[in-house]
Amino acid sequence: MKYLFTAFCLLRMCFLLQAQALETLDINNIIATVSSNGELFKELKLKTDPDKNLMNSTSLWMGGYDPAGALHFAGQTDFSKGHELFFGPIDQDYKSFDYDLKYDKVWKLNRTMIEDHKKNFNKPGYVIPKEIKEFPQSNFDKDRAFTSGLFLFEDLNHNVWYEPELGEYPIILGDQCIYFILNDTKEKHSITKGDLLGFQILGMLWGYQSSLESVNQTIYLTYKIINKSNNTYHNFYIGLFSDMNSGDPGSNYVGFDIPSNSSYTYSANSNDPLFGKTPPVISLMNMGNSLTYINDRHKNWFISYTDPISTEAPETGSPGTVNDYYHYLSGRWKDGSRIATQGTGYNPGSSKLSNFLFTGDPNDSSPNWNEVSANNKPGNRKSVQGIGPSTIEPGQIFCLNYAITVTRDVTGDHISGIKKMKEHIQEVQDQFNNPLNLFCAVSPKTNTFDENGNNRLQIVPNPASHKMNIKSEDLITGVPLIYRIFSTTGQLVDQAKLIHSTNLEIDISDVPAGMYFLGLTQGALNIKGKVLVMK
Repeated sequence: MKYLFTAFCLLRMCFLLQAQALETLDINNIIATVSSNGELFKELKLKTDPDKNLMNSTSLWMGGYDPAGALHFAGQTDFSKGHELFFGPIDQDYKSFDYDLKYDKVWKLNRTMIEDHKKNFNKPGYVIPKEIKEFPQSNFDKDRAFTSGLFLFEDLNHNVWYEPELGEYPIILGDQCIYFILNDTKEKHSITKGDLLGFQILGMLWGYQSSLESVNQTIYLTYKIINKSNNTYHNFYIGLFSDMNSGDPGSNYVGFDIPSNSSYTYSANSNDPLFGKTPPVISLMNMGNSLTYINDRHKNWFISYTDPISTEAPETGSPGTVNDYYHYLSGRWKDGSRIATQGTGYNPGSSKLSNFLFTGDPNDSSPNWNEVSANNKPGNRKSVQGIGPSTIEPGQIFCLNYAITVTRDVTGDHISGIKKMKEHIQEVQDQFNNPLNLFCAVSPKTNTFDENGNNRLQIVPNPASHKMNIKSEDLITGVPLIYRIFSTTGQLVDQAKLIHSTNLEIDISDVPAGMYFLGLTQGALNIKGKVLVMK
């Protein structure tokens, strides 16, 4: 028995030494890595420049106060400095070998693989790919009984169970995606020292292969976050930390484009040692979330700090305490002061304030506030793009969606790429609109958004052919709403603005046959559902 136990321990040690599974999204011109512990973009490169890394890391930051006034916060930065997020769903026994085997991994899927499975699942000799067979969904882990499901699949016989042998398949966005599952409770937070939140995070990185340069150099990042704790969090903020590099990491500038809700990093060097005279611009666009209006400037924030700590203004340097992290996420400097619209953005006591750092464009001839015109010292900029404040209730589910675009103007200079970046961002928005909550929306057992299966949205008839009626107690009669119909690949098929009535009718006579996601937006309310169109 002693030798058997020793062998088991050695086996577990060997497994853990190989932990942190890594996959690469490579469907288009961007190469981006994802590891099972949530480390995003340890490598983010263009295939045309595979030896030049554009990102060191990207991760969620999130935090708020419990009713007793304690600050709960998770803020992952450099993974070599510690961990705030961990692989797998929230569980009672993180030390079980079975848990590691199931969840210390990421799941990569291609649309071509899924289409092949749909056509051939019942043909002799067909073998279901491991990626489809082991897709993490409601009956993936019967021992832990994730009754509300993990990720979405096409439930052809409507029995809730995932049965790929019957032709059922994962629902993905884009032409390729990587799924990952995280939690913040497996261990103490070793970077921020913030109290645990009790959040379970389902993530997906995805992209399209496209003839459009803008789309072919864009990848998307979507999160579904569930508050599994018993705490209500007040003054809650959430967002993305990013360490982008446009060429030489020590010679970067940052900016924010308000119309597209995008932060970006560009080179301060007119002759970058890596890219020469035309270094790329890397942008991070908030494409929408289920907590705030996307264009609500009062609840969107962008700030950047310099690493290492600036001797000229230490309050704009690297965070040290959990309060520092929280201040950055809420668009404030470490001392809690707001962004001032001049110079470096740090001027306590200034009356000219902003939610966003460096909102001007150095390409514009008219006076504006940017790092070039401010003559700031270049540096290794670390950026935080946040949203809030919000209140998060126990059991609440919310979603975030981002687009990362790399743009290079090979005929211009180190700042002309910003202009091209704005054009590319607009193309990305026009092409795919906002696929927020497609990944987040529908439980396979119901036509509703509600994780618990409560029938918040009724679609009658369903399946539908030419018209469908919409009913929901959450919608207010007489108030305008916007409906959007998306394909399962995330493309916008139809949208319109209507005045809600007690029996709202939507004309789908021009919508081709197929499965679709329906999204209804009325003010801050977002309701999602799934409809089958038959002709």
